[in-house]
Amino acid sequence: IAAILNGYPTWEGDPGAYWTFPSGSYDYSKVYLPLRGQFDAGSEATDCIIQSILPGSKARLTLKTNGGFCVTSAPIQSIFAGAVGYRAYDFNALLDFSLVPLECPMETIINEEVKANLTVAVQADCGRKDAGGNPVLDLRTKTVAVLENIFYLNSCLAAGTPVVRADGQRVPVESIAPGDKVQSEGGKVLTVVDVSRGAEDKPLVHLRDERGQEVRLTSTHPVVTAAGKVLPASRVKVNDRLRTRLGITRITSVTPVAYEGQVFNLKLGTEAELARLQPNEQTFFAGGFLVGDSATQVRMETDAKQPLARALPRAWKADFRNSQARAR
Repeated sequence: IAAILNGYPTWEGDPGAYWTFPSGSYDYSKVYLPLRGQFDAGSEATDCIIQSILPGSKARLTLKTNGGFCVTSAPIQSIFAGAVGYRAYDFNALLDFSLVPLECPMETIINEEVKANLTVAVQADCGRKDAGGNPVLDLRTKTVAVLENIFYLNSCLAAGTPVVRADGQRVPVESIAPGDKVQSEGGKVLTVVDVSRGAEDKPLVHLRDERGQEVRLTSTHPVVTAAGKVLPASRVKVNDRLRTRLGITRITSVTPVAYEGQVFNLKLGTEAELARLQPNEQTFFAGGFLVGDSATQVRMETDAKQPLARALPRAWKADFRNSQARAR
């Protein structure tokens, strides 16, 4: 739902577009996939009525960068149970990949570019009969949902982390909304186009510098070095030099800290703004430190995980991904 707030376009969620979690509440150790569409067992020339949902029905998440995948079939039959007796069935469900323990843990796909597809296999009565006049059921298999680019990210900032708005005001990251504008390095101002939020129960990295600036962030959140390179917070060491709102400063403390609460991240840049940016300039100030946004996180993770794949000739890349998939 689009709206205008303080002169900026904002977005409000439509309650009708959300899914109920299968377990009743969100569990951030599990992998969920929202699915909505229609399965039609027939065709233009054939009118088929679904008789049963077969075990071959499955949902699959494929890692697009390094190969590998995870598959779940446990929830599919229950999602399509209402399809029996019909030719076409509208499905609308939040698929839980973790119903079978260890089938698809979050660690398999976190911070990866993922392609999702849903394949449904049914037995259907398409009008064929045997010599005795008895119905002969046909196997009908279709891939009914394909989502090309999905990212499950855990790169975030602790609730309460101060972010610098375009007007210089420091506000908690959780108060930032799409349409807001934030300061970046060199006086640049970038528009917030999306805000991601989640929950975290693993220790965060607490950084403190010689000027007293400090920030708590997840281990994979990108920070910007004095040389302009991005690296995950987990790789920062004492005496490293990072870019901050006060200039380049020296890190005096790197400490893991227990945390259990909400975390947030921003995605920055309209099309016009991005056209003027150099690589790794989708950044903002958090706790005084220059940090990357969610798009920077994706690029950093992709670059780190596919040095070999990027070096291969284009014709060999598919073979490389297939070999990676077979090895898992």
